[in-house]
Amino acid sequence: LTPKRIDGLLTSGRCISHESLAAQSARAMATCMAISHAAGAAAALASSKNLPPRKVSVSDIQRLLLDQEAELRL
Repeated sequence: LTPKRIDGLLTSGRCISHESLAAQSARAMATCMAISHAAGAAAALASSKNLPPRKVSVSDIQRLLLDQEAELRL
């Protein structure tokens, strides 16, 4: 969700980059909502920790999403 060359930015929804094999499932509405939820959680954590989004721990994002009752496959 973090662009390679731009700090401080997260992408979500259909504008994310993915391999062609994942294209169909990544464009489904439920997947778009889940990706957007993760981006929002990452943005909130980055803001609260005063970090750029790419420096936020994935495990912290996962923990927050689980606290918010998101369905994750870990």
